[in-house]
Amino acid sequence: MPLLRLGMGRLMGAYVEESEHNLAKAIAVAEAAQPCILWIDEIEKAFAGSGTDKNEGSDITVRRMVGSFLTWLQERKSEVYIAATANSLIGLPDELARKGRLDDTFYITYPNPQERKKIYEISLSKYNLKHNVTEQDLTDMTGNEPISHTGAEIDAIIQTACEKYFIN
Repeated sequence: MPLLRLGMGRLMGAYVEESEHNLAKAIAVAEAAQPCILWIDEIEKAFAGSGTDKNEGSDITVRRMVGSFLTWLQERKSEVYIAATANSLIGLPDELARKGRLDDTFYITYPNPQERKKIYEISLSKYNLKHNVTEQDLTDMTGNEPISHTGAEIDAIIQTACEKYFIN
């Protein structure tokens, strides 16, 4: 299925109701591409400012957009499937978790040592460095302790090492 990325920050406009119009256009594009997956990265940031508490920095435009988006989620008949990532569920509106909107939540933890090793291998291959690293080097880099590094962070480590090596 096609994967469409909904960048909520790019929907925000400078003029009255421009943001809401941009959201409606984005939804129309997703529905025209059905069946598809609509991916929202870091959804908690997309809904920032949607609360009613004055301390949360409530924003009327964001609240209207969230209301429109939630209504569409509830009423959609199209084969547009929603996938969203979040660093934290704190700050997300409770109504987002209702059945028929976003139905399931999955927690994905940091990679274990075997998964980290595979990520290092893939990243080293991507930069054409796999032949420069011995199995012992790979084991030493991976370690056996729980480490809080995502795959993207591991790739960034390899990329930075490549850049420093190239500069030297």
